[in-house]
Amino acid sequence: MRFTLLFLVLLSSIAAFAQPRASVGFSTFNSENGPYVEVYLSVERASLIKSPSGKQSTTFTVLFNEGDEIRRADKVELIAPTDSEDRNFVEALRYFIPEGSYRLNVEGVDNADSSQLSLKLATDIVIDYPTDSICLSDLQLAAMAYDVDSSHQNSTLVKGGLFLEPLPQNFVKRQMEGFTAYIEAYFPEQFRNKPALLEYTIMSFDDSGKPNDIFRKNKRFEAKDYNTPFFININTESLASGRYGLRMTLRDKSLQSIAEKVSIFVLSNPGKDVEALSVKNESYEDSFVHSITSDSLNYVLRSLLPIVTATESNYLEGVIRSENEEAQRLAISNHFSGESAKYPEVAYRSYMKIVREIDAAFKNGFRAGFESDRGYVYLKYGQPDDRVIVNEDPAAPPYEIWIYNYVERTFQGPGKFLFYNPTLDNASYTLLHSTVRGEIAEPRWRRVLYSRSTSGFDDSDTVQGTEIGDHVGRYADEYFNDF
Repeated sequence: MRFTLLFLVLLSSIAAFAQPRASVGFSTFNSENGPYVEVYLSVERASLIKSPSGKQSTTFTVLFNEGDEIRRADKVELIAPTDSEDRNFVEALRYFIPEGSYRLNVEGVDNADSSQLSLKLATDIVIDYPTDSICLSDLQLAAMAYDVDSSHQNSTLVKGGLFLEPLPQNFVKRQMEGFTAYIEAYFPEQFRNKPALLEYTIMSFDDSGKPNDIFRKNKRFEAKDYNTPFFININTESLASGRYGLRMTLRDKSLQSIAEKVSIFVLSNPGKDVEALSVKNESYEDSFVHSITSDSLNYVLRSLLPIVTATESNYLEGVIRSENEEAQRLAISNHFSGESAKYPEVAYRSYMKIVREIDAAFKNGFRAGFESDRGYVYLKYGQPDDRVIVNEDPAAPPYEIWIYNYVERTFQGPGKFLFYNPTLDNASYTLLHSTVRGEIAEPRWRRVLYSRSTSGFDDSDTVQGTEIGDHVGRYADEYFNDF
């Protein structure tokens, strides 16, 4: 059994906070021109820093190593389209490579800031498509499959007349009902025009990693040509959140297995999780969460959103929307049991003490204090090592600069945040700029902060608009760069 996996290796090892955020995957196929490898790149636009001209782009370097020798090398720049607001922009790079064993290395950097952490993929691949036997290509998972318009006819993302948008990191989000799986079956001439069957199975995994088949279906066909493509729509609405395997098995007319491929995917489906929470264990029956009042459950759950992973955040948001008190209590119990298996109540009370202090410090009339920009940063990164509060800069509204000597989440130091208050409402500070990876980065923050002093902008910087003149009150610039 061969597993086709996505490997995204970050120098920081904290994927959720690296910059840029992107996924890299690959699949191998065969053709009349020989075997080839497709490398799928999906970049999250919001994670890229804008250059002064507004351009967002990432450069990827692709290397195929055979032993100590580089057999193929390529460098490609992905530029965010200006006519689209899609969150991700995607590309498939196609390389014809002779059969053999290779080490695939892919590295991506944000072109607007080379100091950011780079993204790296490093994995072994084997290309093996014998011409005298039936075989399967790798599985390609697609977030969406739709008809091709004239602008995409020559795209490498097109197969069988459909445009296949890669499924980043093989992660099925809660908003999705499922995904499309694409695979090709290859039949040498002597095996064609005979009954065959493609069986696809969804597998779950127990705590030890052992797979268990939970769904199976098949398609019968007769191969007429060497390449027989299949599009399989996989519906995940009935599955709870977790890690799953999709297995494709090619069988002959006697149902004997001829070839098999497997791909792993991860699913977030909080709505289904809520239904599954009806089964409770003994520790939950005696848990501290039963003392939390009903009208406080949402408050507690919302306070967890800044500190959890993206996957857990999706789950908690689903639990909040469910208004199912039992599910909400169990979610709180599970979180703090994960923080401290022995003393979850102590972990809960310690955390909520901090939450209430932050709520009181940054509360406004529209939302809780921990949901404000300053409260969010405080919960996520902790108390800043330095906090500069400026209320008397004549050329700018009130602002604050928070300095962290070292940011554990992103393995960087120092990290800085600039909040400002353009409405002059004491509770309405907005995050304008940060040097912390994954947070808002605004190259023109000086122009925005000192927008009142329109006559003081640096005339030599009218194009990029990132600098201001020396005669403008530049206290923020001094504070931000002196730490």
